[in-house]
Amino acid sequence: MKEKSPLLDKQVIIYLSILIIIAVLILISARHILFKPWTARHWAEPAVLGETVYLFGGINDRNATDPKDFLEKDILLLNLDESTLKRAGELPSRRYSVSAAELNGSIYVAGGYDLKSYLDEILVYDPAAQEIKLMGTMPEPRAFGALVEQQGRLFYLGGWNGKEIASTVFEIDPATGSVTEFASPVPPLQLFSSVSTGEKVYVIGGEGSDRKNSNVVYEIDLLKGKVLRKGELPAGVNRAAAAFMNGSIYVIASPMDAEVKEIYRIHCDEEELTVSIPGQFRDRGYDLSLAGYNNHLYLMGGGEERFGRQIRIRKIELATLRTESVLLKSFVWW
Repeated sequence: MKEKSPLLDKQVIIYLSILIIIAVLILISARHILFKPWTARHWAEPAVLGETVYLFGGINDRNATDPKDFLEKDILLLNLDESTLKRAGELPSRRYSVSAAELNGSIYVAGGYDLKSYLDEILVYDPAAQEIKLMGTMPEPRAFGALVEQQGRLFYLGGWNGKEIASTVFEIDPATGSVTEFASPVPPLQLFSSVSTGEKVYVIGGEGSDRKNSNVVYEIDLLKGKVLRKGELPAGVNRAAAAFMNGSIYVIASPMDAEVKEIYRIHCDEEELTVSIPGQFRDRGYDLSLAGYNNHLYLMGGGEERFGRQIRIRKIELATLRTESVLLKSFVWW
């Protein structure tokens, strides 16, 4: 009988070792695909800090009915320079239609809806510690409105209070969480878009008490409680995404039944508020979020094309309106 060659045994061991190493590497890589957390969602509220976008809550795409499956409480951190996405905390409970505003390095989050009740909470999020805490409550719940910052002060405008579209503004003291209330300088609105330039606040479109979509753009000074200028969009919009960049506001309407999206540009640095339409593009998303950074717009919402598990990010170049999907580096072949 032939004896086994020691050399053959060594070769088998080497081959098996190589196969085991390859299998381990495949499993390590596959965890980013097979076990990647489900981050696909729409109606997530953005807050921008430099190259970082924080997304709060939202509605996922799982077609569920139970709030624990339908709504999200994650705080997602999207780094636009590195094209990376990770969890950076949790809201106290699952919810959507919260509103967020950044002030002095902290992010304030107010209101929302959890499918059972409208919320009156005022939260403050510390990005460095990735911690969120309750700092106060509003006199009544609000959702589908907007939290904005103007000259170092915080205001919550309009929205639904559980009974009607609100006609007042809450000013929130960021130090104590105390709230004062005054009449809104604009008509009662919900589902509108809002943008703050620091000096002024803009309210764009929305749904009024008559349930009709508004096409009006209001430039307001909340410190004085008055409207400064008005402009008009070509058509009424609600649930649109908006962002400020390079002296203009960009608005992308995202109705559920429209695949073609028009981009409106509101020229804030001219004598009058004028609106132009730089172009349009195809996108199947709705209830999207928008952020401006480094001469690009980032449109966020829905599920990415390959697996549908990750939130979809579209990058729009301002100069050409060329759009491309942002491929997040958490996937092995990206």
